[in-house]
Amino acid sequence: MTEKALSKSLKYLIVISCVFVFMLALWIVLVQTNLLDRLMGTDEEQTQIELVPGEVLGPNNRILMFEHVDRSRISSIEIHNPDGEYTFVNNNGSFGLPQYDGMYYDEQSIASLVVSAGYTITQERVTKDAKKEDLKKYGLDDPTAYWILKTVEGRTYKVLVGDCILADGGYYGMLEGRENCIYILNSTVESNIFKPLEVYVVPLVCYGLSEQTYYLVDNFQITHGLSGAKKRDPFVHVKQCTKEEFTNPDVQVETKLQYPAGYKTDDTFFMSSVMGKFLSLVGEETVYIGDSKEKKAEFGLGEDDFIYEISFSLGSGDEMMKFVTRVSELQDDGYYYCTSNLYNHEMVVKCTKDTFNWLEYGLIEWIDDYPIMLNITGVDAISIEFGENKYTFDLIHSTDSEGNALLEVKGDDGFVLENSEVQNFREFYKVLLSVQIMGNINSELNEEGIPATFTDEEIEEIVEDENNFMGRVTFHKINGDDKNYSFHRYSTRRAIFNYNGAKNFYVLADWIEKLENDVELVLQNIEVDSHSKN
Repeated sequence: MTEKALSKSLKYLIVISCVFVFMLALWIVLVQTNLLDRLMGTDEEQTQIELVPGEVLGPNNRILMFEHVDRSRISSIEIHNPDGEYTFVNNNGSFGLPQYDGMYYDEQSIASLVVSAGYTITQERVTKDAKKEDLKKYGLDDPTAYWILKTVEGRTYKVLVGDCILADGGYYGMLEGRENCIYILNSTVESNIFKPLEVYVVPLVCYGLSEQTYYLVDNFQITHGLSGAKKRDPFVHVKQCTKEEFTNPDVQVETKLQYPAGYKTDDTFFMSSVMGKFLSLVGEETVYIGDSKEKKAEFGLGEDDFIYEISFSLGSGDEMMKFVTRVSELQDDGYYYCTSNLYNHEMVVKCTKDTFNWLEYGLIEWIDDYPIMLNITGVDAISIEFGENKYTFDLIHSTDSEGNALLEVKGDDGFVLENSEVQNFREFYKVLLSVQIMGNINSELNEEGIPATFTDEEIEEIVEDENNFMGRVTFHKINGDDKNYSFHRYSTRRAIFNYNGAKNFYVLADWIEKLENDVELVLQNIEVDSHSKN
């Protein structure tokens, strides 16, 4: 063997010898300190654990206060803790609260409770020789909480929970009828037995509906103000349109406002921003179940709090359901709180900011930008007035031999447009429909940079002043539901848009001036450009 090979073999031998010496030393230490026996859990140690009658030895030599009662054998679990008391009853494997029948429960939380209540594995038994006078130092003379578990066989176990052990995160515990034994229950007691009832209830505010079922919702209303009847102020009332009222025959659902006027609803906003959130609303958590006015006031839902109230119906006939939900103002903690009558038991649900932020939007968000949405086939006359100039167009509808719609227009002084000439009038009709709502009358600034805030009385004065009158258009509908729009200037470029008496918004004066010019073009049979601004 070469000198190099010999040297390499010698190094391996030295390494192996060192490892052997280290392992031998470690073995001696473990044996001398009995650490190995404690790590391995010897049969001798297991036989040294003395169980009192009723106890059961669990895994890792942990003591169970009583036999393991699995889910199928539990009849009921009665909870008493600082937040109240409630009882879960097993009904064919499904646990529920009899006093709150029909609620949706958090099954994961219930499963955790069932395991904690029926599988009472302890960290250790502190003593089996406790005297009555010893219970005070464990907090078991006046228990913080307790639970009563009943089995289908008729057995009853009552576990009392005392003081918290800060160092280990457990609690002192005792089984009624075995007061001489004190145990340490692990921290799962806190996460289950100490839970308030509300934690187990799913914070469901409204039934989840898909976009395909929005058409079932009708009479959607929002009111503002105090909850007392004398202080309720209506805000919006959205109604489903009948098929005859549709302005777009290709849509499945179309809505309009009944209040404050029959404006065309901005269906994109209503369906997405409102219904899309509300009809599938599950809040962050259920915080209260009951009818205590004082308790609800803690969440901004008291009788004297400013709230929103939402109501609507779902379905029709005998299957129609009515929902009413009250919503608090945004609270200091950054959440809204709302009531729900979905379970036939009123409860309060905590909701994130974006859930109800649409409640704080102004009326203009609810209105279609183009409020005059009338299908020409439903109109039999149009009256137009500019100062002393008044015009009337009678619309005569018919069909040809193939069922195609035909239109004939007759005006004052024998003015007649035949079917072949009516296209220009149709362009003029587009101008009528192109009036655009630009904003609320009480916007932050007017075009001169001056804050424009008007009282209702001041708005009425503007409308009643003949010097401010710019024009009026009335659509006489075949069904008798006439639509009247008038325009009243209140600044250089703005005019109040008065729709059947509702005066919420303004339009640009330029559009009214274009309309006046286009009427003359129609009468002279000169081409109308519905896309031009003048």
